[in-house]
Amino acid sequence: MITPSKGKLIVISAPSGTGKTSIVKALTQRTKNLTVSVSTTTRKPRPGEVEGSDYFFVNKKSFEILKDQGEFIEWAKVYGNHYGTSEKWIINKIKSGNNILLEIDWQGAQQIKNKFKNSENLVTIFLKPPSLDELYNRLKERGKDSDETIKKRVSLASSDLEHSKEFQHVIINKDFLTTLLKIENIIFN
Repeated sequence: MITPSKGKLIVISAPSGTGKTSIVKALTQRTKNLTVSVSTTTRKPRPGEVEGSDYFFVNKKSFEILKDQGEFIEWAKVYGNHYGTSEKWIINKIKSGNNILLEIDWQGAQQIKNKFKNSENLVTIFLKPPSLDELYNRLKERGKDSDETIKKRVSLASSDLEHSKEFQHVIINKDFLTTLLKIENIIFN
């Protein structure tokens, strides 16, 4: 069990297309002392993504080596790609008083919860789409994935939504600003 003493670790999870990345970006623009953790992934970069800012992009072999060396506080395989978060980086930031925001899936959130059992430093938030139809429309409008990938993500979202009850806070992201204000209230009050 990890018991950092100063900052908070805020976990935000949601099915793909629910708006978590947009919410996270808005939170960091509006809030001082809130740092987004940069995950390591085997996924190929999307257009506009920057190495070290959006993700650390590695191949599967490198990821497995890091995982086997115990570098990750959490890791998961999502949509065929691996994602992981550096434990050393997280702990050092929290101990120095920083609030860290993790944008991860429910699998990673479970691992974090196990390591931060009974910690007042941990806040877990799950974002839900208003409906699966709305989720499909959002993914379609985003224009980043093929129709086949969108259908797969919506199908997997049903399973993801089952895990929302494992989080301290569940918010339906119907209206962006309302959702943003609710999350700020949860984190800072």
